[in-house]
Parts: sequence; structure tokens; C-alpha cells
Amino acid sequence: MNALIEAAERSRRGRLRTFVSGPESEPVRLFDRSRRCSPGDWFGEHAGKWLITASLAATRAQDDELAARVASVADWLCDQQDSNGYLGTYDPGSPARFDRMRAQDERTWDLWNAACTMLGLTVASQQFEQSRWMDAANGIASLIHVEIFDRGMDPVLLGNHAGLSSCAILEPLARLASLGSTQAAQTATWIVDRLESAEAIRLVSAPLEGVDAARIGTGKIYQLCWVYHGLALLSESVGDTRMLRAAERFWANVAEHHLTPLGGPWGGIATHKEVFNPQGYFNPSGLVETCSSLAWLRLSLELDRLTGGQDGACPSKYRQAAEVTAMNQLLGAAFPNGLDWSYFSMPNGPRSVAYDWACCKSSGAWGLEEAARLLTPDTDIAGDVQVLRAAEHLAHHEHDVFHREFFALQRGATVYAMEPLDGFQFEATIRLPVLFPGSYVHSDGDRLVVTAPGHEPIWFTPYRDAGLQRPDRWRITWVPVVWQ
Repeated sequence: MNALIEAAERSRRGRLRTFVSGPESEPVRLFDRSRRCSPGDWFGEHAGKWLITASLAATRAQDDELAARVASVADWLCDQQDSNGYLGTYDPGSPARFDRMRAQDERTWDLWNAACTMLGLTVASQQFEQSRWMDAANGIASLIHVEIFDRGMDPVLLGNHAGLSSCAILEPLARLASLGSTQAAQTATWIVDRLESAEAIRLVSAPLEGVDAARIGTGKIYQLCWVYHGLALLSESVGDTRMLRAAERFWANVAEHHLTPLGGPWGGIATHKEVFNPQGYFNPSGLVETCSSLAWLRLSLELDRLTGGQDGACPSKYRQAAEVTAMNQLLGAAFPNGLDWSYFSMPNGPRSVAYDWACCKSSGAWGLEEAARLLTPDTDIAGDVQVLRAAEHLAHHEHDVFHREFFALQRGATVYAMEPLDGFQFEATIRLPVLFPGSYVHSDGDRLVVTAPGHEPIWFTPYRDAGLQRPDRWRITWVPVVWQ
């Protein structure tokens, strides 16, 4: 059993059985007609994410008990759907509901929550062939269609980050379109056109013109990856190859300029900790949100499917990228109890445990199931060791006033980290030959050892295992180096 399956099994026995046990669980009870809230928050996302993850896990592991829980939750949610199709957590008097004209003046995550619920019901219906759940998802989609075409709702104005959060509904609409809904295809296409007309986004044109991902909308990583996932999926249903090319160009820009060696799209210094940093910026402690890792993984797998999945005889670049993300960034954010996750992970920095209702805990578990279902990196530590290089510098008037070089080690899909003896930050500068640095790196089972001149042997373990999977333990992936 590979590391992904092992982690997915821990999650199935842990979070998937405890965070939601049935309709009485609080993440689901938020949808109770008698308990819906007025403030416009995002906690309603958890029920849909749980439905997706639990459905995939129950099918993968042939877990009849978990399948029964999925059925009870999905049926109960269907019972809470209003006659007009609304199925959410906001009460009828809330101005933040997307079917209220005042919603654009309020803080609202209603369409974001609806995206998760629609996708959850759709995936559950596909896994267990329950038409009632699909009908409920189509009911939400129909209400969105009516609000846009009959009442003039503008989704771009109903979510933060320049409308990227609310326009996450693009993927579930595109998925319904792929299953034959012409109405969902029409709604999704309208949303794409609206995002294209938004000067701050230009969803299709911007990546085709070479605009950096950090300059699309607010550069919000999670939302951008999810929206481009929806764009790629919609291209298949409507036959628009330009949409697919835009998604591929966005992916290529992120892959070249905005990934850590662990396969995580990273931020940390810009206007928000969860948005892309400016192109060219480097820091060994760059932050990667676990939700962003999920969205990048899913985008990569969708593009792998849409483009045929092969580069000659080798797995495609999309599948290889997904494997690196899953084996390092996702597994490196998970804790062995099957319950806890880090909200942010970083190449150089400590592990930390997120609060119980954090979005990342539902996203991480979802990512594990997607990866366990579609990836089989049994040889993730096979092959030659690659010595990766990067530099951190600060320039003033085109002159460096600060400059540091780093190296990192990768073998197959696995990236390695060193562990400080005291468990906290420790960065010793190592001297290595610039021409053949790999000659000082040797394998010892799953570990690597660097025998650098003037140093005791330095041991590296897979990033996902480093720090003993304990909170506050540091992992050093980027090691300071002086090239000789």
C-alpha cells in the first residue's frame, strides 16, 4: 500500500467518520431551514466537501457504513431545499443570499457554498446512482440561471477577490453541462463571458496574452485554480478550444513561476497570504495553503484527462505535477491521526495544526481521495537524485544588496528535507561543487545523505515524514549553499 492510500485510509477512519457522522452533525445542520443564519459566511462549504470526499472514499474502500452516512446526509439536504431551488445556510431574510438583490452590497459566500453543495450532490449521485441528489444539484443550478437571466444577478459582484470566490460555481455548472444540462452550459458560458469582460480578470484573454497569474484578479490562488478548472471542463462540453488553451497557459505560468519544489502554489508577501507572489520573488519559507494544493492538484488532473494523459510513453507533465503535489505538499500537510492538517505548509518552517473548522481540513481530505483514486506513484522514490537550485536576492537600482543561494533534493516525485537536531530552525550553509553537486549526495534506503566538505554527514528524509509529523517541528527543504 503506497503512502497516498495509507493517508487516505487514515482520513477515512478519522475525519470522515468524526467531523460528519450524519444529518445531526453541525456542518450539515447549518442547512436546517429552522437554523439558517443571517451573516454571510463560508462555513457551508464543509457539507459539500464532505459529500465529495466521503462518496469517493466509500466507493474506493467499499465502505458500506460510510456509504450509508453519505445517503442519509444527501437525502436530508434534499429535504431542506426550498421550492425555488435554494439550498444553503442563509435564512430567507438574509440580505446576503444570492437570490436577494441586496446581496452585492453584503459580505456573502452564498455562491461559494452553493458551488460546494452542487458538486457534493453531483459526485455523490454519480458514485451511487441516486437521481434525487442530481435533481437537487440541478435545482440549485436552475435558480442561479433564473437569477442571472431573469433578475439580472451578477455573480462577479457576489464574491470577494474580484468575484473569483462566487464564480467558483463555474466548475459544478460545467460538470452538470458535461452530464447533458444545456441550461447549465448556458449559465456557465455566460459566467465565462462576464469574467472575460471584467478588466481586472479577462479570464480567457489574460493567460493567452502571457499575463502572470499574480495579476489576474487579486491573484487568489485557490479561487483561480478552481475557476480555471471549471473553464477547462466547460471547454469540453461547448467545444471551445480557446477556453482549454487559456487554462493550459494559466497552468504553465503557475508551473514555471509560482510553485515550490514540493508542488505547492505559494504566496505569503502580497496583499493576502493566500495570493500569488509577484513573478520572480523567492523566499525559502513561502506559504502554501492546503486548499490551494487541492485546487492545483485537481486542475492538473483535469488537464491530464482533457489532453490525453500521455507525453509519448511517459506520464504527462500534468500528471507528474499532480504526483509531486500529492506526495509532498498534501502528505506533508497531513498528520498521522487522520484528523489534523496544517493550514499553511512551507519548504522551510514548522508544522502547525489548523483549527477544527478550518477549510483546509476538508480540502486536504478531499485531495487525498482524488490523489488515491487517480495516482499510483509506487516508484515515487525511484530514479536519480536531482539537485534543485534557487536564489533569494534583494536588488536596488539593479544591484544586489542581498543574495543567498539554496539547493533542494528530489528523487522521483519525492522531495526531501533535513531536520534540525533541536527541532527548531537551523540553517547551516553548505559548500558544494557547482559542476557536479550530486556527487556528494548518496542514497540510504528512503533517506539521502549529503557528505559535504567540512561538514558531518547531513541526513535528509522525505518531506512528508520530516519533523516526525509533530506540530512545531521544523523542516528545511531549501538548504543554504555556497557553490564552489
